[in-house]
Amino acid sequence: MRKFVCSVYVLLYLGHVATGQIIKKSDATSLEKYNVDPDSITVSGFASGGSFATQFHFSYSSLIKGAGIFAGYGPYLCGYEGVESMLSCIRDPNLVNMANLLQMVDNFSSSHKIDDITNLNGSRAYVIGGTRNLVVNQGSLRLLSGMYKHFGANVLDQFSIPVGHGIPVNNGRGAVCSAIAPWSTGYLNECGLNSVFQMLNWLYGGTLATPRAGIQMTGRLIPFPQSDFIKGSAHEISRAMGGNGHIYVPIACLPENRVTCRLHVVFRECSVGPDPLKRFEEEQKLIAQYAEVADLNNIIMLHPSLELMLVPTFMAPGKQQYNDCWDSFGFTGQSNYATKDGAQASVVYRMIQRVLGEF
Repeated sequence: MRKFVCSVYVLLYLGHVATGQIIKKSDATSLEKYNVDPDSITVSGFASGGSFATQFHFSYSSLIKGAGIFAGYGPYLCGYEGVESMLSCIRDPNLVNMANLLQMVDNFSSSHKIDDITNLNGSRAYVIGGTRNLVVNQGSLRLLSGMYKHFGANVLDQFSIPVGHGIPVNNGRGAVCSAIAPWSTGYLNECGLNSVFQMLNWLYGGTLATPRAGIQMTGRLIPFPQSDFIKGSAHEISRAMGGNGHIYVPIACLPENRVTCRLHVVFRECSVGPDPLKRFEEEQKLIAQYAEVADLNNIIMLHPSLELMLVPTFMAPGKQQYNDCWDSFGFTGQSNYATKDGAQASVVYRMIQRVLGEF
């Protein structure tokens, strides 16, 4: 039987998250192959992670069957001209030239910078933009929903929930629903809705079992070195992805059980603070939110991660700060950040290939 170097048992009780241990960086072991249905791979993310989920879906549409976007930064390629265009997109979506963006998508597809865009036809997307979000104008998410529909995707959008900037939950673990959820909550907002379950259930055709409040999680959270998936040294971002990623594996999905499972990739939002141990401690709150759905439905959750690096700050153009965000406006390479050749995207793609046993 395969020996795991670490195991985290996530317990949900009294609205809190308890974990068996905080994983040490030195405990990481190489990411391994799992028995995954290659037609089951989906992605999701919040804020910069939501934008990256969109980019990854469009870039690898032959592989990714659906995407969940929580308060992402508008339609695909909205930040392609840099941080100023991204800010304009999320603050004043009426200024977005959608005809131009749609033409760019077609051009990227025909030049093979992304997979054939016709793959989006029949795929699934979940798009949520809260009525109380003061960071991302809901209109930019409406543009994203419209873009998906333009290319034939089946879209479930949520534009009536009074959520601020965060992920709606229903277990008492989040901030006030209308708030800008802090990182200390895992970017979760208590809104009486388990949007992570709703999203995954939509992406997987409405067949998932609903998690009960207080359910005990028994899956294993396993760290792996992301440096295994970095090829070459041309990209600055390679250093920022040199830390650990994590994979959450339900007990049924352990290799010795020979059960075919689904795979979902989660792109978290930027974290806060220089202490990597503290940042991971907070990240576990988001991991637990996904885990409660994963265990009941045999879904392996892949959590790539970023380390701090000096990048242009999103909220103060012209200045730089240490951040660990997914690239939504080209700081890893203006010409290719949102394509298959993007520094972040190519690393995550290799991780997925390893889980499938093809890298």
